[in-house]
Amino acid sequence: MEKIPDDLPSMWQKPAFEEIMASLKSLRVDLPAWRVGEIGRGDAEQTPGLSRQTQNITAYLSSVIKSSLDWIQGDELKEAVWSEASKRFSERCGRTGACASRECIP
Repeated sequence: MEKIPDDLPSMWQKPAFEEIMASLKSLRVDLPAWRVGEIGRGDAEQTPGLSRQTQNITAYLSSVIKSSLDWIQGDELKEAVWSEASKRFSERCGRTGACASRECIP
């Protein structure tokens, strides 16, 4: 189960690098297993409120990506945060983003 958006550190609070990275890693989405008879039925249809939670998490990830992260020292750490947030964002982009963090067969 994903963390609810209220538990995620807001960028205006200037959270520590470690706190941001832990939150981003907790938002990882694994590809759903394909089950016979369930093709075409998404999780949002099966779980009430999931769509709203997904929108909130996507908004959070966008806020991390667009943040300047001025309070974090070092460009390498900032890049690591942006990269992790971008991966979590692409995992939520369906088939288009599915290859971003996994090996694909051309």
